[in-house]
Amino acid sequence: MIRSSDIYNDHMHAQTVMHLKDGLLEFERLARQQGLSETQVEAGRCAYFHELGIASFFYQSLQGLEEIHWVDSNSVLQRASTPQEAFEAVFGEMSRTRLSTLEPLDLSWMHRMLIRLNGFCIRLLLANRKKLLIIDGVRPSSQSFSIAARKNDSALVVLETPRKPPENLFKVIKAVQRSLGRALRLRGGLAASRMHPPTYFFHPHRVRSHMPEMKAVTAGIADDFRRKVFEISEPYMERIVGLTLGYERAMPDQMSMLKPAVISTDAINTSFRISACRVARKLGTQVVLFNHASHTPQSEAPSKTVGDLWASLGRIYSDHATVLAVRFPAIAGLIRELSPHGKKIIAVRQNSVLAATHSKPTFQITFAGNYVGENSHIPWMVETPDEFINGIAELAQAVGQIPEAKLVIRLKPQNNKTEINLAAIKQFVPHYPNVEISNGGSFKQALVETDLLVACISTTIDEALGAGRPVLLHSSRHRYNHLLGMSTPPDRNHRSAVYVSSKTPLVALLKGIIDAHQNRPLNAAELSTYTWPAGTPDMDEFAKLVLNMTQAHA
Repeated sequence: MIRSSDIYNDHMHAQTVMHLKDGLLEFERLARQQGLSETQVEAGRCAYFHELGIASFFYQSLQGLEEIHWVDSNSVLQRASTPQEAFEAVFGEMSRTRLSTLEPLDLSWMHRMLIRLNGFCIRLLLANRKKLLIIDGVRPSSQSFSIAARKNDSALVVLETPRKPPENLFKVIKAVQRSLGRALRLRGGLAASRMHPPTYFFHPHRVRSHMPEMKAVTAGIADDFRRKVFEISEPYMERIVGLTLGYERAMPDQMSMLKPAVISTDAINTSFRISACRVARKLGTQVVLFNHASHTPQSEAPSKTVGDLWASLGRIYSDHATVLAVRFPAIAGLIRELSPHGKKIIAVRQNSVLAATHSKPTFQITFAGNYVGENSHIPWMVETPDEFINGIAELAQAVGQIPEAKLVIRLKPQNNKTEINLAAIKQFVPHYPNVEISNGGSFKQALVETDLLVACISTTIDEALGAGRPVLLHSSRHRYNHLLGMSTPPDRNHRSAVYVSSKTPLVALLKGIIDAHQNRPLNAAELSTYTWPAGTPDMDEFAKLVLNMTQAHA
C-alpha cells in the first residue's frame, strides 16, 4: 500500500484536477480530428477520465521518493530508482489489467452462435410482451425498480445484461442454458419477482484496428505527462473505441428486434451503455438513469471542478436518458446547475423514515464507509488506503473513550476483495470493548439499530438520512465536502441531520451528538435539506409513472 496521505497533499490534488480538466478537453478535440464518431468520443472520454485520474494520483504520490519497491502481478519483487521508472512500470501493469477485463472482439464462431441463439429464443418466447431491460442488475435501485414495475404490470418481462459475455465456451453454454430456462418459465407465467431474470447478451460487430488514430492522439497531446499516460494507455483506449464502434453498428438491429419498453441503468458511461441508450431513445424507449453518486456535488475547489466533470460522464445526467431518477435533493440541484436536463428529473423516495430506536442506554454508532481499491481510486472523493483505515482507527479510538457509545464497523462485501478487508481492519484498528467489527445481516437491518451513521462517501449516507438517522461525515484528512453540516458540537436546541468532523476534536463532537440525539429522533424540518418531502413518489409510485409514460408514447 502507498502511504498516500503522507505524500498526496492539496497541491498535488490540484494538479490531478488540472490534468483531468485540460486532458478531457484535449482528448475530445484530438479524437474528433481523427474522425472518431460522437459515440466513440463519449465512451473514450469516460475511459480516459479514469486512466488519467488514476495515473495523475499515482504519479503525484510517488514524488519525493528516492527508492521504490513493489510486487508485480507475478508476485516478483521489483525495484525502481526514480518515480518515473516506477510510474511507467506500475501504471503500465494497471492499464494492462484493465485491458484484460474488456470483452474480446474475436470470440469463436461457436461462442457467437450460442449468444445469437440465446437472443433469438428469448425474442421468440417473449414476443409481444412488454420488456424492462436492466443494464446493471447488481444495483439495488434497478432491482427495486424491476420488482415495483412487476407489481404494476404483471405481464412485464424483466431481462438483464451481463457486464460482459462469459469468456469461455463452457461458461457461455451454462449461461445460455440458465437464461433460456428462465425465459421458458416466464412464458409459463412464473412471476419475475420470484426468479432471477433471463440474461440477454449483446455483442459488437467486428471492427478494424484504431491504433493509428490512438497514435495520432498521443502525438497531439501537448503536456509531457499526459502524453506519457496516453501512450501507456493506447492499447486500452484502442480497445474502448473499437468496442464502441462495434456496438454502434450492431445496436440498431439488436434493439429493433428486442424492443424493450424501458431500460434501467445506474450510469451511461461505457461503450455498450452509451450505444444502447442512444439507439433506444431514438426508438422511443424510456431510458431511466438511477443516480448512485450522491457524493458527486462538491462545495469547495478544486474538488468541485472535477466533481462536475464526473457528473458529466453519464453519472447523474445524460442526453440519452429520458428520466433522471434522483434520490437526493443535492443531485437535482447539480443537474440543474450543469445541464439543460432539469425537466427530466423525477424525485424518488428510496425508503421511509424508520421508527426511532427503542429507548436504550447505549448509543449505537455504525460505520458503513466505502473503499474501492488503489487501482480504482477516484482522488477527489474516494479515500486512499491509509486514509480509509486511519479514519476508522480514529473513530474507534474516540468511541473507546465514550462508555455510553458502541461502534459497529461494517464493510461492503466488495471491500473484502481489496487490500482493505476485514482481516486488515482487525489487524490495524485498535481494539476496545465497545467496538465491534461485524458484517452480519443486511445493512437495512443494521440501520434499524443505528443511532448515528458514519461514512466518508457512500450511498449508505443518503439511505441513513432517508431513514431518519443522523450522519457524521468523517475522513482522516477531511478532503471531501459533498454535504454541508455542523462541525461544532450540537446541543438539544441546536442540532443538525449532518455533521462534519474537521474543526472539533472527535471525542467532543461525538459526545455532543450523543447528548443531542439520544432517544430524540430527527424531525421533518431537520431532514428537509437532505431528503425529499412527504408525498414524493416511492419506488412503486415511480414505476407506475414510468410505465404510464411508455403507454402514452405507444
